[in-house]
Amino acid sequence: MTALHEKAALVSLKGSTWKATVPSKKATQAAAETHGTTDKWVTASVRLVEKHVLEGPKKVLGQARHYLDGKSAGPADGKTIGGLPLWEEGWRILPNLLNEQVTRNLGQYESEFFDKVEELRAVLPTAIDTASRRTPTSLSRRTTAASMTSSNATPLGSSTT
Repeated sequence: MTALHEKAALVSLKGSTWKATVPSKKATQAAAETHGTTDKWVTASVRLVEKHVLEGPKKVLGQARHYLDGKSAGPADGKTIGGLPLWEEGWRILPNLLNEQVTRNLGQYESEFFDKVEELRAVLPTAIDTASRRTPTSLSRRTTAASMTSSNATPLGSSTT
């Protein structure tokens, strides 16, 4: 009998994106009053930038997840894989026959993700300045475009074992 590791590998896709929200005591108190409760039961946050500014990396990450689920075709070859079976803790079983195809498509998604991150970095200072002009009380004086764009992006994080 052939061992599983001779016919397949495990693959996992991990990625995160920035929500660009911060908790707001003022909004929380207003929401609590509106709903007749206290801030113990309600929390609210405010956006630091408009939602559409952040869509690029999120969209690519979602597409990559859909690809592994078998819900969409890969960007490199336009083929679906039928969905990889789940193993445990986010890992999926990748048959060796699909290894090259999946690796190529995940590599393409990773490239697209980082392209979108770079696009986001380019527009983020302007988006932050626009948001601070439109909603000056939402952003503290210490929050500047430079401080919010200085962090590094985390990789899409596809890995095989």
